Amino acid sequence: MTALKVLGIIALVLFLLSMIRLGAVVEFSGSGLTVRIKAGALQFTVFPRKSGRQKREKKSAKPQKEKKEPEKGEASVKGGALALVKEFLPLAADAAGRVKRTIRIDRFYLDLTMAAGDPALAAMSFGGANAVLGMLWPPIEQNFNVKDWRLRTAVDFQLQAPVVWLQAVATLSVGQMVSLGAHLGIRAVRILWARQAAERVEASVRSTQKEAV
Repeated sequence: MTALKVLGIIALVLFLLSMIRLGAVVEFSGSGLTVRIKAGALQFTVFPRKSGRQKREKKSAKPQKEKKEPEKGEASVKGGALALVKEFLPLAADAAGRVKRTIRIDRFYLDLTMAAGDPALAAMSFGGANAVLGMLWPPIEQNFNVKDWRLRTAVDFQLQAPVVWLQAVATLSVGQMVSLGAHLGIRAVRILWARQAAERVEASVRSTQKEAV
């Protein structure tokens, strides 16, 4: 009975951990760009970095090694690295589709204030801004799970330049991340195994041909 309780507690802890959402918070305003990593209720700023943490890059005077030209026969079967890239293209497309469906945009707020000196220019700027947002936003809303969003445009006759304020939060749960990584990792391993098997067969055929000669 005690063992079942322990297993139940472990399962509950793993379930709660899988529900934690990880992601990024991006803010842009007149003061610049800020990027923070989000883990549940915790947030850590990754850009811009504080000046005290910046380290000077040390220049190394190590001589550059001469690049070795690939010898004939070193290329793997079916066209070498290019063929391997082609084999991974379906996996990359699958990953892009799964990431698109997995990521949730928790918040997307955009305030765009256009600068204009006369009413005619103000009308053109306001109409152009709304037209651009009208073209860009529908594909985002159709392809991603958007929880909360707000787009606002305005015109200010006293501004000398447009003002943009953006706040975007995108997250996915730990469970979704693990599931996605496991699915893509298994497929990648299968591709590599099949590739290695093909290389072994090719090497065996070449060895047999040499012995026959």
